[in-house]
Amino acid sequence: KRPTAEECHEHRWLLPTEFMIKKRERASFPGDRLKKYNEEYHAERNNLASKSDSLTQAFGSLRHLNRSYSTEDELITSIDLE
Repeated sequence: KRPTAEECHEHRWLLPTEFMIKKRERASFPGDRLKKYNEEYHAERNNLASKSDSLTQAFGSLRHLNRSYSTEDELITSIDLE
């Protein structure tokens, strides 16, 4: 059940007291840290994947493999390869 506008104005988390303002500031998570983690994580995953000897042997050289987002993409790819 959603609170009404009046209930929101009376909620202790939304009251403009100095304590609650500071508490909300501390509770926020900066998006730049999440973005940095995301970039580092995917860069590391790409490095690990491109260093795999079995992939290099299977495909002859390092190349970017596209992620399939649907069954339809997989079917089209498998038909094209045959």
